[in-house]
Amino acid sequence: MPDTNKTLKQENSLLIRAYVAANLIIFWALSTGTKLTEAFKTAEPSIDKIIESGTISLLICIFTVVICGQLSSDFKYILIFRRLKHTLPGHRAFSHYMQNDPRINQANLCYKFGDIPSDPIEQNRLWYKIYKKREEDKIVNDTHKNFLLLRELTGLSFLFLFVLGCSSLLVFSDHKTSLFYILALLTLFLCSSQAAQNYGTRLVTNVLAIESVAEE
Repeated sequence: MPDTNKTLKQENSLLIRAYVAANLIIFWALSTGTKLTEAFKTAEPSIDKIIESGTISLLICIFTVVICGQLSSDFKYILIFRRLKHTLPGHRAFSHYMQNDPRINQANLCYKFGDIPSDPIEQNRLWYKIYKKREEDKIVNDTHKNFLLLRELTGLSFLFLFVLGCSSLLVFSDHKTSLFYILALLTLFLCSSQAAQNYGTRLVTNVLAIESVAEE
């Protein structure tokens, strides 16, 4: 069986590269005073050439991987779930999420797995065990794919907020433009992290809901 996590990351790679490119184009447009519509029209022929050039595409792919690798997965989870300890929703899979999702048949889960753990680490381990049984389910697979995508976009948005946001104060000619740009980056980061949090929570509850009604 192929590594599902790796496969999903590969499926998301094009969208992640497009996100990086769009942010860089917007920064370049604002720093040079170019209208955004003109900037994207100017960039379009270059993008076509990049797609045709395997070498340039490879370099951009490497650049994106390097950028995404600046933040660890653990730090991204802190950004998404806003917790310093027991960050993942799997740590509260049974004590919180199972109790609040009407789709989940709690009695069936207790029958299948006996005493449900209350310790966060043990909860996450049990949830992951169930997830591995159901990872090929389409609903689980789609939710996991979206979560992985938004996790990377959250990390990138955080980096762009500080790197491009601070750079705008030095590069942009108008500080008012810099302020609005930084606010836009902050909004983008908050929206990305909230979406990632929602998909992460949904992944946990979808796995439990499917397992709770599945016949052995």
